[in-house]
Amino acid sequence: MKKLLLLIASILVTAPAAAQSYRDRLPEDEVIYFLLPDRFENGDVKNDKGGIKGDRLKHGFDPTHKGFFHGGDLKGLTKRLDYIQSLGATAIWLAPVFKNKPVQGAPGQESAGYHGYWVTDFTTVDPHLGTEADFKALVDAAHSRGLKVYMDIIANHTADVISYTECPTGGCVYRSRADYPYQRRTHDGAEINSGFDGDSVQTPENFAKLTDPNFAYSVTVPKAESKVKVPAWLNDPIYYHNRGDTTYWNESATMGDFVGLDDLMTENPRVIEGMIDIYGAWIDRFGVDGFRVDTARHVNPEFWQAFVPAMLARAKAKGIPNFHIFGEIGGIGLEPGKLAMHTRVDGFPAVIDFAFRQAAIDALGGKDGTNKLWELFFQDPLYEGGADKARIQPTFISNHDNGRFAYYLRKALPDASDEEVLARVR
Repeated sequence: MKKLLLLIASILVTAPAAAQSYRDRLPEDEVIYFLLPDRFENGDVKNDKGGIKGDRLKHGFDPTHKGFFHGGDLKGLTKRLDYIQSLGATAIWLAPVFKNKPVQGAPGQESAGYHGYWVTDFTTVDPHLGTEADFKALVDAAHSRGLKVYMDIIANHTADVISYTECPTGGCVYRSRADYPYQRRTHDGAEINSGFDGDSVQTPENFAKLTDPNFAYSVTVPKAESKVKVPAWLNDPIYYHNRGDTTYWNESATMGDFVGLDDLMTENPRVIEGMIDIYGAWIDRFGVDGFRVDTARHVNPEFWQAFVPAMLARAKAKGIPNFHIFGEIGGIGLEPGKLAMHTRVDGFPAVIDFAFRQAAIDALGGKDGTNKLWELFFQDPLYEGGADKARIQPTFISNHDNGRFAYYLRKALPDASDEEVLARVR
């Protein structure tokens, strides 16, 4: 039976025996503690507002509101490493620590980037969380205890900076390649992106012919934010899909904007090269031990086929032989076969085991009992490398996207007593 690998604050398991060196431990032997630094421990109140003047709609700090920064930071986390280790954790997975757009959203619907998924600068730490020196101190302190550090990374999108003239307040309907091809004549007869052979021809020579980003919508970028993204190439709209909001299915699953977040054109070789440079540098500079990849299924497989081997090679050169990369395959990941596809086609060594969570809910919620677990484990050979490789798929029962396990047991067993729910959770 698979090991429980992913810890949320209230879930405790016993850590496996440590290897002689934390670098020698295999991915399947890790017990991973996930946290959002902003919601963990405030070690330095001076960075609560990220050095930004003005009110909460400027700096994003408001500990009375669930959608704004609460003050947690890297210094606070470093002070609590002994606590985390005492729970049995052997590795820490941090929500993204990169510099975010502090606040975004329509008037009256604003919230802050406390979670880390609205990145503007991929090369540095968000000032609400601290500095690069603070991050290095955290990694060094964790390593001195034998704890590994995993970074949460994003290649699918950046913060919401680009907008479209046709729908300035957002909510743009996705416009497909069939209806709005990259190379076409506009209503006034002008030809755009002449000679571009489409995004399936993923060569620098072909993408050099893609020069006009207005193939589906008329792209606009506020002057104040025209240079806000780092590295600088990220400020050019040509490196984004610019087709409107995703429906999370079909073509739009990899080409649409997540609620307005700017969706990177990961088919473009310049984007592939740029993301390899960005995340390879974090390995080189800080010696982190792994990446959890956000929104992995919303990026085309060819990107991962280049990116994953590059990261493993970069880590090996840094002396990190067991670098752990696992992708988030949300939305469709309730079946092992759909998860396993991303280890075979995309080339991920591992993906988060959403299917295990659902099987656990079904089994403990009285839906077909342990047959659900049997069905899950029966499909282990579907993963690339076979049943043995299924052991490195990180399992969990509760997380920041899916909520607490007990909540779902109560939904499955509405008449159960508190005592019975507690026993089933245990």
